Amino acid sequence: MHNLCTRFVTGELNIHRWSLILLALSLTLVSLPAVAYRAYMGNASAVYIEYVTIPQYSTFTFETTSLSSGADTVMHLLRDNGTGGFVQVAVNDDYYGLASRISYYNGAATTDFVLLVRAYDLNSSGTCDVLVNSVLHQIAGPVGGWLQTSSYVTFSQGDQIRTMHLPGGSVAPMVATMTDRFTISDMALNNAAGGTSLLYAGGYEQYFLIGTPYVSLIVSKRRNLDIEFGSQRPSGSVRG
Repeated sequence: MHNLCTRFVTGELNIHRWSLILLALSLTLVSLPAVAYRAYMGNASAVYIEYVTIPQYSTFTFETTSLSSGADTVMHLLRDNGTGGFVQVAVNDDYYGLASRISYYNGAATTDFVLLVRAYDLNSSGTCDVLVNSVLHQIAGPVGGWLQTSSYVTFSQGDQIRTMHLPGGSVAPMVATMTDRFTISDMALNNAAGGTSLLYAGGYEQYFLIGTPYVSLIVSKRRNLDIEFGSQRPSGSVRG
């Protein structure tokens, strides 16, 4: 597991000043003019992420198999919305036993997707194999993540939500907002300064999902892992 720090920031913030705070890896709440900080700490176990390009008029089938003892997978498929973000188009839990399966037909233009596999809750982590169109893409991929109810934190519409790794961590965790236990409304992965992940709260979130990315690029046209997830949106705007 990777230690993480999640910060909720109210109001506008100079990105360079925030970068200095991150580089200092300070866990002290810092008071800046017109900005309030609330920090929460926890452990972000790994989630499986695969970048997939699905051609037009094609059907791709994704599934988990060979789950380790105690593992319970939930699978999300998110589509590139063309503006730097991703929108969930399918989700599955317990298709066969505790395994997950999504079969998705892409009737639109060839588009990039993100496949995300996580644990149902903190007590259902482990490993699983991942198949794409019945072809083995990952052996013993992680089944993890920290799914937290929104009542755990204090936030308002327009607040910035950032994750960062603490000393000894290797990467800032991904963060997703959810309208219910299975619906991702927004997602970010290393899209902000210092490799942090940044979202804006809509004020209606019921859950937050945080996980250290375990990334596969087997069926992907992406050239790097520094992917933008809507980082150009103005403060206060959200994507459903």
